[in-house]
Amino acid sequence: MRVGDAVVVALPVAVSRPGERTTLSLRPERVLLGPEAEGADNRFEGTVRELVYHGDHLRVHLSVLGNEAFVLKLPNRPGAARPVPGERLRVGWRAVDCRALDAG
Repeated sequence: MRVGDAVVVALPVAVSRPGERTTLSLRPERVLLGPEAEGADNRFEGTVRELVYHGDHLRVHLSVLGNEAFVLKLPNRPGAARPVPGERLRVGWRAVDCRALDAG
């Protein structure tokens, strides 16, 4: 799938025809961050916008490929490094974790 100038590899689940508008669906817990993202099918730079504490995890809101609503779920581990708003990070995900659906 083409997102702006980037190509996102996804599993076509409900796509009627090639070339049609598509919605991509990706679970926040499937997004890999930093060095973990290096082996992923899809790898992009993102800018951290906000961190939201949810007890056992953090929701990291990023700007990725022009999408200001991109969210990943990061386990809350004692002593683990946390991203900082404004920081640029590598994010990635496997193609099988990303679903392509009809936009309508």
